[in-house]
Amino acid sequence: MKSTQTELRSRGKASKEEIAACMGLPAEELAKELHNPDPCRRTAAAYCLHPETEGAAELLLEQLCRETCLYTRIAVCESLEKGGRAAAEKMIPYLGRVGKNQHRSLPDKVSAKKSYPLPRDLIARTLAGMDLAVFPLLLDVLDTGDTWKISEALDAVGFMAFYHPSLVSEKNADRVIRLLKKESDEIIQWKALLCLSAFPVPEGIRVLKEFAGRTDLLGAEAARSLKLIDGRAKKEKQEEKSVPPASGWHIVPMTEEYAAEYLGWNYSAPYDFYNIPEENRQENMEEIKGAIDNWFAVADESGMLRGFYEFSFHEEQGEKVMEIGLGMRPEETGKGMGLRFVNAGISYARSFYHYERGTVVLLAADFNQRAIKTYERAGFVRYGERRAVSYGRPVTFVCMKQVR
Repeated sequence: MKSTQTELRSRGKASKEEIAACMGLPAEELAKELHNPDPCRRTAAAYCLHPETEGAAELLLEQLCRETCLYTRIAVCESLEKGGRAAAEKMIPYLGRVGKNQHRSLPDKVSAKKSYPLPRDLIARTLAGMDLAVFPLLLDVLDTGDTWKISEALDAVGFMAFYHPSLVSEKNADRVIRLLKKESDEIIQWKALLCLSAFPVPEGIRVLKEFAGRTDLLGAEAARSLKLIDGRAKKEKQEEKSVPPASGWHIVPMTEEYAAEYLGWNYSAPYDFYNIPEENRQENMEEIKGAIDNWFAVADESGMLRGFYEFSFHEEQGEKVMEIGLGMRPEETGKGMGLRFVNAGISYARSFYHYERGTVVLLAADFNQRAIKTYERAGFVRYGERRAVSYGRPVTFVCMKQVR
């Protein structure tokens, strides 16, 4: 049954207006608001208090320890997640100390999830969502001898490595393997075996195969980790064979030369809406250069630019979504390649960003029915409209999303 507005507010769900009202407050005022009897006020303050502000991380952690309202706790965790290494150093002593959702005994059976489970401990979960610079701190916890902290840190280590292949190495896996070999606590052994599912390296696989011969839960967990590793390897091989946007076309990093060429494209009416006025091209170039890692060119075997993609991530109604922007060279449009071009870009982005499950959104000018029909064939549905002015011309964009 859907919660009423009164019930949501009693759990601390603040409105956009309440959060906006806190945006301009100094840190001292926000710190006071964390103690406000109204949970929604506490939530708004938590969202606006940045953990890198002096003393803020400590205040947020203290609040998290005593907070009972769901949405306020979420706000505190999301705020802490914005912090860097300094904030993480203050958070690590709180591993296992907040809430009562941690594993205190082995589960009855192995999880049926096909991905890495989200850490149950609030601090471990928050650390797992932070910048990769905190990863070495989590590895160091494994050598502290503090069983309770190690148990929760393992969840964060595995989660981060599973979704960030740059963290996967023999050296990092060895930290987990050494812990597994010396530790007698069954919960830590179980979590270490789960953690190794994120490290598809030879020694990790060898250790998992040793444990997989057992008939207890640890053996079953090791077998599941091996299955996850094998499944991901097969998926990566499939993706390597994925269909390109068109025969002989390849997705490559964007360059300034390709960007300059794209900005000069000239479409015929009614698609001349997409032409970039000459006086605005330098401004657009600076914007592309500022986020060039999010841009990708589509080039043929001769190096000619055939199209482009832009990918970015943001939140909509509390959900992380990937937004895609795309375009094809004017001469390539209208040839029936649109659907393949759209699908190829999304497939590439899901693989590149390890965004296997999640919503993809885009904006389509409402007059461009050709594009809208193509997006609908690709599995997108309409969920709203957005009015804007583009280079002096009013336009209504159709908001579309693909859920997976």
